[in-house]
Amino acid sequence: MSLITLVATKELISIMSDGRLCEGDKVYQEDFKKIAMISDNIVLGATGNHEEAKSLLANCC
Repeated sequence: MSLITLVATKELISIMSDGRLCEGDKVYQEDFKKIAMISDNIVLGATGNHEEAKSLLANCC
């Protein structure tokens, strides 16, 4: 299971995720960055298939 959370208030924005990259019972990486800053106003988070998430985040920024 992947987890990405976002909490936004008038004072702050907090974005967090776990770092485990896996598929089924196979763990591929424990420190994968699932969140990428696209701009000051746009944040991308990716979960799901490990190859697709890696490809999306590697090619977007």
